[in-house]
Amino acid sequence: MLRELQRDFLAAVRGSAPPRLQGLIAGRGLEPAERLMVYANNHRLTLTAALAGAYPVLARTLGEGGFHALAARYLLAHPSRSGDLHGYGAALADVIAAAPPPQAPWLAELARLEWAVHTAYFAALPPALALDALRGVAAQDHPRLRFVAHPALGLVASAWPVLAYWEAATDGADDPLPPPAPAAEWLLVLRAGADITIGRLDAGTYTLLAALAAGATVAEACADALAAAPDLDPGTALGGLFARGALVGFHL
Repeated sequence: MLRELQRDFLAAVRGSAPPRLQGLIAGRGLEPAERLMVYANNHRLTLTAALAGAYPVLARTLGEGGFHALAARYLLAHPSRSGDLHGYGAALADVIAAAPPPQAPWLAELARLEWAVHTAYFAALPPALALDALRGVAAQDHPRLRFVAHPALGLVASAWPVLAYWEAATDGADDPLPPPAPAAEWLLVLRAGADITIGRLDAGTYTLLAALAAGATVAEACADALAAAPDLDPGTALGGLFARGALVGFHL
């Protein structure tokens, strides 16, 4: 009985109260449905505020009405399943991308960048990669190495120059920003201490890092990167990733 009551109340909070639940509520000046609506509204506003906190530029771009409409769609498709709202909103870019026109396609890429920035703020900060330990790996074992990506690493491959748009918005531009024109870019998001850094990568280095972050060996990642950018120097690219702190460990 208690489990069914809890399940029914959760459904009511999410906006679909079973009729039997209303019969268990004492109105005391409000209809049972109105009392349940208080909880449903608070739930909706709390999750919408969590989304706006994770996606401030997107919220500003869409305006209050547009963002609330997007949040309502997201809440319906992806109800919160955790008391930690820092992780709520991971699939918002997918919801935007799946929306029919006239939803601008670049908004999904902006959302991916904002989510990478948001999650970087809450990621762990491990020690830097010990290059001395790496030098102790025999040369014949280098192709078999697998690297561990920084927990705060975010990767965004976009057909739109969303970084410039995001930078202008976060710099406090007062006037509405024009939508960006199509132009591919590959972005790396990292956190060092309290600071978030966002850097642009070339296609080959991005492919190399994405493969390594996904668990590929050095040999596999280099093959993917060279397929994407035949002129890439994998050694130089890998050294640049070490310098950025994108990789924090390794194993054979």
